[in-house]
Amino acid sequence: MEKIRNFVLDYRKILIIIFHLVIFALSIVLAFALRFDFDIPQKYTEIMFTVLPMFVFAMLMSYWPFGLFGGMWRYVTVTDVEEMFKATSLGTLLFVLGNHILWHGGGLPRSVLILSWALCFGMTAAVRLTTRMFRERVRPLPSEGAKKVLIIGAGDAGAVVAKELLTGRN
Repeated sequence: MEKIRNFVLDYRKILIIIFHLVIFALSIVLAFALRFDFDIPQKYTEIMFTVLPMFVFAMLMSYWPFGLFGGMWRYVTVTDVEEMFKATSLGTLLFVLGNHILWHGGGLPRSVLILSWALCFGMTAAVRLTTRMFRERVRPLPSEGAKKVLIIGAGDAGAVVAKELLTGRN
């Protein structure tokens, strides 16, 4: 178990990027599948596989400048979700522009654009929020020799300190 943990920590950034690439590809494929009730006509299957690399690349290029391949998912905030919204919107815009320039639209249904945007944003946000919820709900058992702490006063700052003490692993 310790070897797996060390591997994940050593290659965390690469694994996060690969994970996002899978989400990006899955979102465009699912968008086509949903649009055609999971019975994609041959013509649209060809279009799907033609635009898939461009969609993944556009999303990759839009998520990078927003810093969405870094950070700790256990501390995801509303600001992070807003950044995902912006990055997904920018990536979809880049994809639409690239599709229009290269293939003059290429017969891509507009509903696929909307669905792929919604699925991409939804899946990336859901994974991060689920990670945070899991981390906040599953607390480690107190270690041997742990001391109880009483926080008096401090208002919002005290609440922040208490939350960090409860969720922190240090």
